[in-house]
Amino acid sequence: MRINKVIVERPQHMWMRVAIGIHGKDMEKVHETYDLMSKK
Repeated sequence: MRINKVIVERPQHMWMRVAIGIHGKDMEKVHETYDLMSKK
């Protein structure tokens, strides 16, 4: 995410956003996916 051409999103936020986008409200799957992606 950028504001005025400056990156303002941390990798952890991106992984969480992606996990929520994939699994929606299934928080167990969101958590599992976030953990797997953030450890790579």
